[in-house]
Amino acid sequence: RRKSISENPTMVFIKPTKSRAYFKRYQVNFRRRRAGKTDYRARIRLINQDKNKYGTPKYRFVVQFTNKDIITQIVSASIAGDMILTLAYAHELPRYGLDVGLTNYSLDAGVHRKYVYGGHVAAYMRKLIEDELEKYHTHFSEYIKKGIEGWHRRTV
Repeated sequence: RRKSISENPTMVFIKPTKSRAYFKRYQVNFRRRRAGKTDYRARIRLINQDKNKYGTPKYRFVVQFTNKDIITQIVSASIAGDMILTLAYAHELPRYGLDVGLTNYSLDAGVHRKYVYGGHVAAYMRKLIEDELEKYHTHFSEYIKKGIEGWHRRTV
């Protein structure tokens, strides 16, 4: 039996201990929240559909970066779990004509069309062909192997 404060006036502070009822009612967070992988408040804002679009799926574009690859997915949420409708990997790009330049930095959308299609690279290639042919072969060996010429870069 515990003594109350009135019985023992020298004891001023009693440390509150968690009772058995506290531990009975304790509820742990979701596993992905405990692991720090999912922010459920942000997730609900992403997947909640408007009320007037009842039953219509809401799609989102997911990009995942791995050490060797970049994965892009189109995902819709359902009660059973997220449904991945389609996905693409960065290593698939050579199948669709993008053979070189896969390790470059991202492209700024506001850059002029000449630079987007590699016009400055084509001009540099022409200059090297005229002036220093050996340097051209070393700098653009991957382009030469693939049969890509700088002035035909726009077809890629």
